Amino acid sequence: SLIEKLSIKVIRAQDIRSYGMLWAWEKIQSHLVSLGSPPIHLSFDIDGIDPPSAPATGTPVLHGVSLKDTKILLEKISESNLLVGMD
Repeated sequence: SLIEKLSIKVIRAQDIRSYGMLWAWEKIQSHLVSLGSPPIHLSFDIDGIDPPSAPATGTPVLHGVSLKDTKILLEKISESNLLVGMD
């Protein structure tokens, strides 16, 4: 698939709910290291956050990522010093 061809790491919201954002970050970080720690451009879509935490989104998706887990991820990305852009 194109996702595999481009070495895109996929972690589902369900995985984050089951194992936690720190687990997900470890998977992401390990994948980034395997790619030579490239710069990160984060394209952030608020629709991925669970609707009770982001009620004003135009496309609510039940069982999204919690606001707490979103904050953890953003902090970890910031601490990585790999972030070069975000939209």
